Amino acid sequence: MTPLTVLTSAVGLGSYVAALLHHALLRNAGYQVDVEVIEGWFTDQHIGRHLMHQKAFHRDFRLALAGRRMAGSVEGRLDDERINRLLTTWRRDGRVRFLVWSGYWLPVLERYTAAVPDMPIELDFCRIDAVESDSFRVHHEPAGVVRRELWLWNWQRRALGGRLPVGAGAPLPFAERARRLVAHGGGWGLGTYAEVLTELSLAGYPLDVLGPGSPDWDGRGPLDRRYVSDPGWHPWVRNAAGELTFPPLGEVRPNGEVRYRSQLGFPAAHVNVREAMAVVSKPGGGTLLDSLAAATPIVLLPPWGQPEAKNGALWEELGFGIGFERWRETGFDHSVLEDLHHRLLETREQDIDPLVAEA
Repeated sequence: MTPLTVLTSAVGLGSYVAALLHHALLRNAGYQVDVEVIEGWFTDQHIGRHLMHQKAFHRDFRLALAGRRMAGSVEGRLDDERINRLLTTWRRDGRVRFLVWSGYWLPVLERYTAAVPDMPIELDFCRIDAVESDSFRVHHEPAGVVRRELWLWNWQRRALGGRLPVGAGAPLPFAERARRLVAHGGGWGLGTYAEVLTELSLAGYPLDVLGPGSPDWDGRGPLDRRYVSDPGWHPWVRNAAGELTFPPLGEVRPNGEVRYRSQLGFPAAHVNVREAMAVVSKPGGGTLLDSLAAATPIVLLPPWGQPEAKNGALWEELGFGIGFERWRETGFDHSVLEDLHHRLLETREQDIDPLVAEA
């Protein structure tokens, strides 16, 4: 059986989480499969810059929007000596099939295809957004490869595509869920979610607020919960067993103590999403993954760039989400969320998972 290589990035945690779920799905199906994160091959200097940008974007969403518009090539950030060793290993192992969740790997794959003209390279372009993501847009595709497209959802077709199971169990019935909302800004804590917390609290919804430096807000009640990311965790750092791990999540207790959830075979934040009536967030790919897997609708906040804008538009068109202002006009009626939940349930039963690669 041909060995497979899953390639992803930590620029958006949606593509990272999707890649890890894909890796687990393939491994459980009996494939020999590795997964790599492009930032793990950066120079130390560029890792430092990446972390600096991450913090700056979390503090200022306008800066994050400007940074996304100026997204550039990954070339120049890579440690060439280590990349050359990686390519040597790929050639030795006979690796010819790559499942590409991030276009930031395309310059590396271009070098590899040029180095192995005798090997037929196959690339599966795996789409976390409903349109082409920025990382694919700013890089050239290698010539002379067999190319496939794997979509989770597609704006042009106005439809869902493949399925990545999350593994947390079937969606909870709406009647069994707490009258609770999850609010977050994706893996980097981006967006305007902190600006709507007080309004949602006044509407009578207890909140789970997730993110780096999870904010406090006026009128926070005794049933509200705050969760923070582990500042010592980085997507490109492997654990003692050599495995990449899902983002940990810690609950901030009233005394300031942070209790991190034990490692699961899926993102820890999915537990909160599965139990809630809705997620209030910008429409990143990871948020869509959670929404579909848990049949939890999204209350849509302003997107981070054009791909997220199309994600949100598709979720509204399919009846899986509602814009924040539109929901406000209903008086934040929870029955609106229930209707969206049932639409998600009906649709997810119709789809078959085609994301296990053919040998």
